[in-house]
Amino acid sequence: MATNSNAPLATSTPTKAEDSSESNRPSDKTTCTSPSSKALLRRLAHYVLDKRLEVAQLKKDKLELQSQVMALESRANILVAERDELMGTLLQAEEELKSVLSDDEELKAKLLHRYSYETVVSSSTEES
Repeated sequence: MATNSNAPLATSTPTKAEDSSESNRPSDKTTCTSPSSKALLRRLAHYVLDKRLEVAQLKKDKLELQSQVMALESRANILVAERDELMGTLLQAEEELKSVLSDDEELKAKLLHRYSYETVVSSSTEES
């Protein structure tokens, strides 16, 4: 029986004997021996290798991005803490300012009262 090297590979289901004894090995009938089949397998092997390298690079990039995200989250937490501290300081300064303004209003009222009293007293002494 002559074999045609340009014919497509036959894909037959193995018999029970072939299945049990040679389940992981290709049979001699399906071995690629033609130059075009070998070239196709080489191209496929290169393609698979390229894709594996691409996946490895993507995993590396993913880890780098995750590291950058963690650094940014840490920086964000620091900035939030600083903001909270500044807000606390601002609220404290606002309370102190209100207190000073209140004291200032009281002082103005006392001075106004004293001035008006002195004016009344001095005008009454001048009249007499």
